[in-house]
Amino acid sequence: MTAVEAECRPLVKTAWSLVRVGPDTLSCSGFLGDVDDAVLCLVTIGPGVEKLAEDYDHAGELGRALIANVYGSAAAEAAAEAANNYIRMNIERTGLFCSRRFSPGYGGWEVQEQRWLLPRLHGEQLGVTLTAGCMMVPRKSVTFAVSVGTVPAEMRDDNECDHCDLADCRYRRTTVSDEGRGKRWTQFVGPESGFCPRGRWS
Repeated sequence: MTAVEAECRPLVKTAWSLVRVGPDTLSCSGFLGDVDDAVLCLVTIGPGVEKLAEDYDHAGELGRALIANVYGSAAAEAAAEAANNYIRMNIERTGLFCSRRFSPGYGGWEVQEQRWLLPRLHGEQLGVTLTAGCMMVPRKSVTFAVSVGTVPAEMRDDNECDHCDLADCRYRRTTVSDEGRGKRWTQFVGPESGFCPRGRWS
């Protein structure tokens, strides 16, 4: 563990809120409108790590700022995955199943829908607010949804490019199946590799 990681660790203050909703709530969403049953979730690690990264940045210690920023992102993602596992475990106890989690700002789910998500997830009670552009503050926060059912509607699969409307994206991958071996993977089909403009690695 680096010295920066040691500083970050006690600053992570994880909190989450979740709510199970039906079609009456989901009908207000342009993305989830066809889903009948879903769990919505908000996860945050608080502002501490973000503030530490900003302090390093202002002091000109850009390497330390980068490490703190990455640490915060990884911690927020780990917290979201833990919340997702908790949801899945409790739903499966009822004999139902969950889809993979999906977040606003990816694929066809507009980030502006954070405006109806956060109030339902008591964002202000967790210290999470929105900017005018619908970015969450603290930034190390995650909202997501999973659909619920005997065969839950999938909002994404292993290849998120299949759900992206950037048809001519130079970083696009396509899904390939090997039925004989029971394997699925993604094959690069764009002219370049690198960082996807919508935040996905190629």
